[in-house]
Amino acid sequence: MITLEELPAQLTLISKSDWADLFKHLPGLRAAKDKELNKAIDGLVEQAYYMQLIVNFDWTKWTEGKALLNTPDTDYSALDAATLCKLLTVVVRGDRFTEGSLKARVKEGILEKIVEGLKNKFG
Repeated sequence: MITLEELPAQLTLISKSDWADLFKHLPGLRAAKDKELNKAIDGLVEQAYYMQLIVNFDWTKWTEGKALLNTPDTDYSALDAATLCKLLTVVVRGDRFTEGSLKARVKEGILEKIVEGLKNKFG
């Protein structure tokens, strides 16, 4: 895992094909069947780790992130790339501590909005 300080440089190194590999999982996040949904979640998370979009910071104490995730009208497309990666980290890592929280964030549409925000910047 990279640090927040390393993230801006990392984002410039990610290839268009790696971004495409991340974004190809977006349709699966809307899947009604659990098997398809689980496959999309697993693929997206694996690709996010591969691209080093999951960053090392004290996400459990990031109150701004909790507020963004819990505000229904958050405009994810207006957030900068670092904030989107931090939110992605909170959602993905949070599932390790609260089983099922990642899937809940998917069903709320939050993971899709975060990835769509990244797509608007890098897609």
